[in-house]
Amino acid sequence: MYTIRYLASLGFVVIGCSMGYTMIIVWGITKIFPLNDATYWIVNGIVFTIIVTASLRFYIPRLRKIW
Repeated sequence: MYTIRYLASLGFVVIGCSMGYTMIIVWGITKIFPLNDATYWIVNGIVFTIIVTASLRFYIPRLRKIW
């Protein structure tokens, strides 16, 4: 059974790790395609959502054994 401490820790780890990867990927995208303000934030949100979803999918089974 999941506890509040486990879910909070998992959430902070996933969000923290995803921010760095998002910045690197979006930086690469902006080098290829020039993005204006609105498009930049839309692309940033989409990339972040994809990374968080994938992280939750693969981190939950691995981190469950640690906690």
